[in-house]
Amino acid sequence: IMGMFDEQPISYFDQFKNLKLIILIASGYDHLDFAYLKSRSVIVTNAKGIYDIQIAEDVISKMLYFNKHMHLYEIQKNKHIWKHQGVQEELYQKQALILGAGSIGKEVAKRLKGFDMEVIGYKRTFENLQNFDEIITYLKALNQYYKTCDYLIICLPLNQYTESMIDSSVLNQLKKSALIVNIGRGEIIDQDALIDALNTNRIRGAALDVTSPEPLPKKHPLWDAKNVYITPHNASSSPKVDARRMQLMIKILNQYLKKEQMDNIVLKGDF
Repeated sequence: IMGMFDEQPISYFDQFKNLKLIILIASGYDHLDFAYLKSRSVIVTNAKGIYDIQIAEDVISKMLYFNKHMHLYEIQKNKHIWKHQGVQEELYQKQALILGAGSIGKEVAKRLKGFDMEVIGYKRTFENLQNFDEIITYLKALNQYYKTCDYLIICLPLNQYTESMIDSSVLNQLKKSALIVNIGRGEIIDQDALIDALNTNRIRGAALDVTSPEPLPKKHPLWDAKNVYITPHNASSSPKVDARRMQLMIKILNQYLKKEQMDNIVLKGDF
């Protein structure tokens, strides 16, 4: 059972001669050497599903943080200033493009529909999904929605297809009023291009729960970019997460021991 930030060398696993199953307690698995684990026929499962609710709530909070000028009112409160800040954006009837219509993306979409938003989703394989107005499966088709979306929400895993997916060419297509929310991985965005887009007011802002690297160094220019809100990779935080994690681990272990169909397999081993 491995935590979110475990990055063990291959030699670490050599000591476990009878290793058959790794249960990750995080959704991401890009830090594992799958070629090595596959050569040993190890099964790997992830924690998809246990973080969906709290991360979806986090996405909404970040959108409202920008729309309602929460940061400005916090500054005014500390200075004892009573001053109205004009609101230019609502969620109502705006368009959200969710990159990654998986378990987290579905929970985000469910909540956005409560604000009567138009929700477009991207995933590599097509499904008719509740709470999505349209599902896109081709990267080129996304260009249409990069130009029209009001909120670009990134819920993707990091892999060879998604690394630097949001680069300068994408950022230049976004509306000036567009807001980016990233709860996937920092490397999915070209961070230098994002800093430039923020500092030149090319987009309205970016709310980031993930960065590259992590932790973000104190002197990194992203900290001082205009209209950026950074949280330390804690969108999954919840008082219920431990219970959800334990329930999932017990379920997967029981499935393995009973040789039943296993949930959340990300690497098929010898089963």
